[in-house]
Order: sequence, then structure tokens, then C-alpha cells
Amino acid sequence: MLGKWSSFQLVFIALMVAADVGMGFVVKPLLGVTGIDQIIRLDLILPTAFMILTRLMIDRFGTILIYELIWGVVATLAMPTSFGGLPGPVKLIPALVNGLLLDSLLELFKNRPAVRVAFASVAGGAAATAAFMLVRVAFGFPWSKVVKILLGLQMATNMIVYAAGALLGLKIWQSIKDTYLAKTISGNSS
Repeated sequence: MLGKWSSFQLVFIALMVAADVGMGFVVKPLLGVTGIDQIIRLDLILPTAFMILTRLMIDRFGTILIYELIWGVVATLAMPTSFGGLPGPVKLIPALVNGLLLDSLLELFKNRPAVRVAFASVAGGAAATAAFMLVRVAFGFPWSKVVKILLGLQMATNMIVYAAGALLGLKIWQSIKDTYLAKTISGNSS
């Protein structure tokens, strides 16, 4: 069930997306110059941590979907090279698929946060990479033997990067979950 989000929660989600995008404007060009982002997407560690932290703070199905919708709209308008150069609003497809996948996977193992986050991030990293490649192929990007090999490499490295980011988000959440602000954001303040 999607439920309702308070204005405070929606502002929190938007602020987390703003932090994600702002960090991307600084880190992505720096890593792009080195070319390392073509092999391992280190630039995804903090955005993944932001997403997982957001979902743990507002632990409701649909939170990451909203996060990714906002991010996708911003990417469409302000980041033309994001998502491998997919054109305009097409960026929303992999963003929303990623949001749906992560939200669905985070519904599992709710009583075991570390297992929940680790499983969702690794499985979500693999699935998001596959979904992204499917969208690229659907829009005419090549599907050669080299692309297949690189997909496997990228999927493996994305699973590691997603896991690192997710565990960072989990550690941050564990250190702040009992604060008044965190309880207010989650809607559990008393």
C-alpha cells in the first residue's frame, strides 16, 4: 500500500535528491576525467547511500519510487549525459524501474535491516543494470559481444558499488535513527 506522505517527508525526499544531484555535479566530472567511471561507477556510492537512507527514514513502499521520479525529472532537465546519454524523458524509464525494484526488494527482511539492505542493494544493482541495458538496446544502442562483456563487468561492479553505498546508508541510519529529527521525519515522534 502506498499510503500518504507528509509534507515534511516529501521535503526530506526532495532534499535528499538535491544532495544527490549536487554531489553528482561535483563528483561525476572529476571521475569522468579519469575514465574510471567507465569501469566502476564509484559516483553511485553516495547516491545509493542517500536512497537507502531516505527509504530507511521513511520506511514505506513507494519512497524510492518518489525519490527516483524527482531525480528523473531533474536529470531530464539538468543532466543531459546522465543514464548513459539516454534522451530526455526516456531517463525516467530506468529511474522508475530502479525505484520500483529497490522499493520491492526493501519490503523483504524488514526485521533484519542489515540483511534487508545488503540483499536489496546487490539484487537491485544487478537488476537495475540489466534494466538500463534493455532500455538502451530498445533505443538502438548496439548489442555486440563487447557490450555483452562490458554489461557483465558493469553488473558485477555495480553490485559492489550498490552494496557499499547501501551499507553506508544503513550505518548512517543506525547512528541517527533514535534522534528526534529522524523520528519526526519517519512519522514516529512521540
